Amino acid sequence: MLKRILIYIYIFCAGAAAVAVSADDAVTIKASVDKNEAIIGDKIIFTLSLESPENVKVGKPDLETAFQSFEMKDYKEMPAKKKKGRITSEYRIELNTFVSADYEIPPISVKYA
Repeated sequence: MLKRILIYIYIFCAGAAAVAVSADDAVTIKASVDKNEAIIGDKIIFTLSLESPENVKVGKPDLETAFQSFEMKDYKEMPAKKKKGRITSEYRIELNTFVSADYEIPPISVKYA
């Protein structure tokens, strides 16, 4: 019998407080997986994209802590892209697990100032 692994993503962003933030000043975070269910042994690709104004310093997310329940097969930090005064950073992780269970990816904290 094939057992399924369910993955739930919950992303939490902790950052500097701001009184007023326009759309141009906002830091955006997007997280995705290439599949929500997987059979034991399947690879799952998790992607985290961070977009911010050039004048905002964004720290690296602690992804290893978030994925302790998984085997991290590959980790790639893609080259940052600059476009119209904004920087986009992207992280891709290939995950795998051989234990049948429901998994929830814990909050991932990203600090910026």
